[in-house]
Amino acid sequence: MDFKLKPIIAAEAKEKQAEYHGNQYQSAVPQIFAEVQTTTPHEKKKNENDRETNAQIAEKAGVSRETIRKVEKIEAQATPEIKAALRSGDLSINAAYNKVQQAKRKADIQQHNLPRMTTRLRKERIMLIEHSLFGSTDKVADAINLLRQHEPKDGYYLCFSGGKDSVVIYDLAVRAGVKFDAHHNITTVEPPELLKFIKREYPLVVNEHPTTTMHKLIVKHHMPPLRTARYCCAALKERGGIGRVKITGIRSEESPRRAKRKQVEEDKRGGKFVHVVKDWSTADIWQYIRLRGLPYCRLYDEGFERIGCVLCPFQNFSAVQRDMARFPSVVDYYRRACRASFAANKDTIRKWTSGDDMFNWWIQNRRGRYVADDCNSIPLFSEDDGWIL
Repeated sequence: MDFKLKPIIAAEAKEKQAEYHGNQYQSAVPQIFAEVQTTTPHEKKKNENDRETNAQIAEKAGVSRETIRKVEKIEAQATPEIKAALRSGDLSINAAYNKVQQAKRKADIQQHNLPRMTTRLRKERIMLIEHSLFGSTDKVADAINLLRQHEPKDGYYLCFSGGKDSVVIYDLAVRAGVKFDAHHNITTVEPPELLKFIKREYPLVVNEHPTTTMHKLIVKHHMPPLRTARYCCAALKERGGIGRVKITGIRSEESPRRAKRKQVEEDKRGGKFVHVVKDWSTADIWQYIRLRGLPYCRLYDEGFERIGCVLCPFQNFSAVQRDMARFPSVVDYYRRACRASFAANKDTIRKWTSGDDMFNWWIQNRRGRYVADDCNSIPLFSEDDGWIL
C-alpha cells in the first residue's frame, strides 16, 4: 500500500480510535493523502516490502476489507475536490466513496448517450444490468445501441401486438431516436380489451386488417386450428413488413427454439429481423414497464401471463375455461364458425355429427399444457403460437 491505513480507517470506522489520540479525535486523512503525494517512486519501491496486505490492515484497524477497498478507490478515482473535502473532514469515507460512484454513473450515461438519470431510471439500470463471468451487460443500453446500429434508411417496421413485450420495444425505439412505423395485425379473435388498449394508448400504431377472418378460415379448412394444424398465424398474423427490417419482441426465455435464434437474422421473405429484447427475462420486461411508467393492457392485472388470440390452440384446458368465461362473445364467434364449417363441408366431414359437436371436441381436446415447440410446422415468425407476448 502507498499509505498507512490503520489510523484513518480506525478513526473513521471505530469510535474507540479516538483513544489513540488521547480522546481527542483527529482525522488521519490529511496524513494519508500527504504521504501518497510526497512519496517518491524510489521511496515507494524501497518501502514495497514493508507494505501490509488489505487483510492485515483490516485486522489491525478493526474494520472490514470492504472499507479498505473504498479508501483505495477514493485515492485512485476521486477528484481533487473530493480528496480536499476528505482531508478537511467535511466528507466521511462513505460519503466520498458515494460521490466517486455517482461520478462514474454520470460518465456511463454520457458514454451511452442516454437521458440524464432520475432515481427511477437509476434503479432501472441497476435491475437491467446482468453480471456474468465475462463482465456486466447493460441490457437497456445494448438494446438502444442495437437499434441504432441496424437502423435502415426507410425506417424500421415495428411488429406491435399490444402485449407487454411490444410495449417495451416501442419505448426502446422511441428512446433510441430511430425512424420506425408500428403495425398491429388484427386477427379478428383478439380480446376486446386489447383492441381498446391499443386504440387508446397507441393511436399511431397502424391497424392492418386481414384479407380473411378466422370464421372464413375455419370454414375453408373444415375445422378450427389445432396445434398440429395451425393455419391461422400465417393468414392472420404473419403479414406485412416484407422486404423491410422488422423489430420484434420475441425472447429466448419463451421456448428452446427461440433461444436458438440469432438476435439479428435474415427474413425468408426479404429484409431481416431485429429481436431487440431477445435476451431479456419476463422479470426484466415488467421491471422496465413499471420503472418507465409504460401503459399496458389491464388483462395482465387479471392474471393473464400472456395475451393473444382467444381460445388459441396452444392453450391448455384451464386457460381455455378461463377464456370461455371471460370472452363469451368471442367464444360464440368460434361456435358459429364451427357450425358454418360443418354446414358447408358436411359431405366430407366424418369426425363430427354437427357444428356444435366439432366445437365441443375442439374445446375438450386441450388436456396437455402449453408447449411452444410441440408443433410440426415452423411459422415464419417462429412458434409465435398465436400468442401476443
